[in-house]
Amino acid sequence: MRFSRRDLLKAGAVVAAVAASGACSGRSPAKPVAGGTAEASGLPKTTSRATLLRGPASNAGGYVHLVAGPGEQHVVRTELGGAPAADRRRRRRPLLSFGHLTDLHVVDAQSPARVEFVDRYNDTHPDGPFSAAYRPQEMLATQVADTMVATLRSFRRGPVLGGPLAFSISTGDAVDNCQFNELRWMIDLLDGKATLHPDSGDRTRYEGV
Repeated sequence: MRFSRRDLLKAGAVVAAVAASGACSGRSPAKPVAGGTAEASGLPKTTSRATLLRGPASNAGGYVHLVAGPGEQHVVRTELGGAPAADRRRRRRPLLSFGHLTDLHVVDAQSPARVEFVDRYNDTHPDGPFSAAYRPQEMLATQVADTMVATLRSFRRGPVLGGPLAFSISTGDAVDNCQFNELRWMIDLLDGKATLHPDSGDRTRYEGV
């Protein structure tokens, strides 16, 4: 069954409406976090507090280190209809808080299905069809996904208004090659499996690019 992003937005609107109807049925709404910030709530560090930016080139080959940058603050959208009230910060209440994972691309970097060798044909055409044939960070995709899941699990409420997290949703591109072992790794990551070996080859040496 195909499920478009438009369908997802519609479903989200329905869920929000149900949550709103519940909030209007006499139950007390969750109180906003003091100050309405991640710092005030004691939540893990998010991009609202700090970001990662490209630093200056450190060698002739153009290698750069990542450096800490300022956080990206939430933006009030005024072009969607209606103007925010002057006392909105005091009156607003959470309707629904949930986690969102997308494009984790857990990959078997040693799979014979990888086509890194065609990446060289894209050197003069960076927007060509083979631009993603090889990504130097992909061998660490499982470790990155594990860190993302652990960070999401450490949240107990939304970072702005403090509403309790109701669920998490993954919106696709969870695995890279449509392989069984990649999907198994992804499920194990979400299940919080203690030990995971994202290695389909010889355990004593790396056999990918």
